[in-house]
Formats: sequence, structure tokens, C-alpha cells
Amino acid sequence: MFDSIATLYLLKSTSYDSEGNEIQVFEKNTVFCYARGVYHSEYYEAAQNGLHPSVNLTIANREDYHGEMLVGFDGKMYNVIRVDWTASRDKIDLVLQERDGTEAIPDETSDEVGKGAADYMILKV
Repeated sequence: MFDSIATLYLLKSTSYDSEGNEIQVFEKNTVFCYARGVYHSEYYEAAQNGLHPSVNLTIANREDYHGEMLVGFDGKMYNVIRVDWTASRDKIDLVLQERDGTEAIPDETSDEVGKGAADYMILKV
């Protein structure tokens, strides 16, 4: 059932480079999940508030979610627009909106001391 993998990104710090560009450092957490579409009623209700949900991810273990608001799944990046803690005692549902082309794209490199690039990501905003 949980045959897909998603990467959750938790914002750890924000700083600025020498040119004044904002740099966000995220901790990465890979989780098992399964995806399904968004119900029509949920899509239209969200659209009234300017949101466009595109996928619903169910995370296998709710203890794997720590408030991450950025998700990598199926080769795309998404923002979390709603979290459903009531799905079950063990699982959690994340409603995601695909990030558009104007938003910053993650850079999978890192200069974090003590952690490898596999554990952190730097995002230049």
C-alpha cells in the first residue's frame, strides 16, 4: 500500500549571502507514502481561497511528520496546504499544491558542518 517515497523538508535556518540573497537550509526526511487525487469538493473549496491542491499524500507513520511545509514527490516540489491529523492513529494526510515555476527550486548541495548533503538542502530564495 505504501509503495511511494516522498521527501519532507523542514526549515532549519535562514541566512543571507554576501550579495544579500536569502538562503534557507532545510533538513530532509524521506518517508513511505501513497498518493491519491484530491476530491472535487476539496479542490473547489480550496480554490475559493486561492489554493490549488493537486495531490493528497498519506504518510505511513505520523511520527515521521514534524511540521514540514515543503515536499518532494514524483519529481516535483509541493507546498503543504493542509494537514489532516484525523486520518487514523498511525497515518497522516498531507494535501499538497504544486510549486509554480516562479518559486525557488531546491539545490541538493550543502555546506552544513557535521551533516552530509543527503541530510540537508540549501534553497536560495
